[in-house]
Amino acid sequence: MKKLLACLFCFLAGWTVAQEMKSISINFRDENKMVVKTGFSLLCNIEEINKTDEIQDPLTKKAIKATGDIMEAMRKGDSNKLAELSYSQKEIDFFKGILPFYQNIYKSDGVEFLAQIKLENKRLIVYKTFMENNNQKIPANLYSLLCEKDDKFVFVFPNATETMIAEIASRSIDNGLNENMPAQREGEKLHKLRIYHDSSSGNDCYLLFTGIPVQKVDVSTYDEQNRHAMDTVHQIITLFKSALNDIKVKSIEDYANLYYTKESGKTFVTSLSRKQKEALEGYLNIISNGGFVIYYIIDASPYYVVFYTQKENKLDPSEKKTKKYNYVFCIEENEKLKFTNLLKSNTFFDALLMKKMIDMDQVIDQDNAANQ
Repeated sequence: MKKLLACLFCFLAGWTVAQEMKSISINFRDENKMVVKTGFSLLCNIEEINKTDEIQDPLTKKAIKATGDIMEAMRKGDSNKLAELSYSQKEIDFFKGILPFYQNIYKSDGVEFLAQIKLENKRLIVYKTFMENNNQKIPANLYSLLCEKDDKFVFVFPNATETMIAEIASRSIDNGLNENMPAQREGEKLHKLRIYHDSSSGNDCYLLFTGIPVQKVDVSTYDEQNRHAMDTVHQIITLFKSALNDIKVKSIEDYANLYYTKESGKTFVTSLSRKQKEALEGYLNIISNGGFVIYYIIDASPYYVVFYTQKENKLDPSEKKTKKYNYVFCIEENEKLKFTNLLKSNTFFDALLMKKMIDMDQVIDQDNAANQ
């Protein structure tokens, strides 16, 4: 339902357009449902929204009128008008389905428009509106997509890529827009990976992050004598080595408490408790005997994404998340790094890999080769 609501429009307060390449620091929602600002960024031409009377672009004015018409029809329950303002039957069906819910829940006229992103012949509008619930106004950042059709703008559902960009923008726009590239430290590589190509307006969208090449460190043999020069890498390798040493000597519950965040630990315990004794012993043997070799770390502070393999490729192929590597998210909790596999909103990163929109194998191999 939330995704459906994200497609609704509210009355426009107005905007000022300033076209510049800017980045948004991408938010995650952690396992405690708290919003966390990360070191991942979305980079594209984002037009900030401020005042109606300063608009010069005729297409932007047309988008404003279309939005107003849609909202008026929504409040009046005018399904015929909504059909005229819909791109296809699926949008018409959507409006019919959501109309009663909208009229019952969204009673506030308050709206604050935040940004506009042009995607081919479409306009992604990000705005803040307010839901009234138990006499309280609850703010929510939403988005909608307009498409040019028959010399006018109409409502259209975004495709998978547009949805990803829209959800990143709407979830993260409160961080503010950055005109400068993120700073990088010695030993880090700044990456700008294109995730959307706009052939008509040239407004390509990119994922920004800093990565740390790690020269194929065997966790089992790592010690203070060959300590890594970067403290972040050292802490992560130490975490892996300690976890490797303890996985067969600690109880599952104790191990989870030591190495996983709270909710992720519960998931870990539940998954292993379902295994029969022999299957569990076999699984633990594969991990402890196979060890880990770390190749790369994405620094998306406060999160880190660690790419690794097991020696002799003993890791089950189903667990590999790229062609070559597995990866795990880590975060600092109570001044200690822990694994977290219950990140509800890291799905954008998984989706980028699964849909082959970015190639982390290529990034890792090139960075490590250049660093040798």
